[in-house]
Amino acid sequence: MKFLNFHFKLKNVLMLVLFSLIAILPETSMATTMPYDSALTTLKDSLTGPVAQAIAVIGIVASGATLIFGGEISGFLKSVIYLILVCSLLVAGNKIISVFSGDTSTGKSSGAEITLIQDINMNEYRG
Repeated sequence: MKFLNFHFKLKNVLMLVLFSLIAILPETSMATTMPYDSALTTLKDSLTGPVAQAIAVIGIVASGATLIFGGEISGFLKSVIYLILVCSLLVAGNKIISVFSGDTSTGKSSGAEITLIQDINMNEYRG
C-alpha cells in the first residue's frame, strides 16, 4: 500500500513538473523571431496598403454588379466571381472592421478626439 501511495505522489510531482515546463516553453520559443516573420510582415503590409484596399473595393463592386446584372452565366464563371468576391472581402476586411468599430490604431482619426484641458491655450480664445 505504501508503494502505491508513493507511486501516486511521484506521478503527481512528475505531472506538475511536466505541465510547468509546457507552460514555460512557449514563452522562450516565441521570444526569438522566426525566419519567415519578415516575409509575413511584408505580405501583411502589402495586403493592408492603400492600393490593395482600392483593388479590393473595385473587386467587391465589380463582382457584386456581375452577380446582380450578369444575367445567365455559367456555373464555373459564377464560382470564379464568388472567389473574387471572397478574396476582395478578405483583403478589405481589416479596413471594413476598423471603419465600423472606430478603431484608430491605423493613425487616422475616424471621429472626434478628446484632448486634455492643458493642451488648449485659453489665451487664444480670449479676444
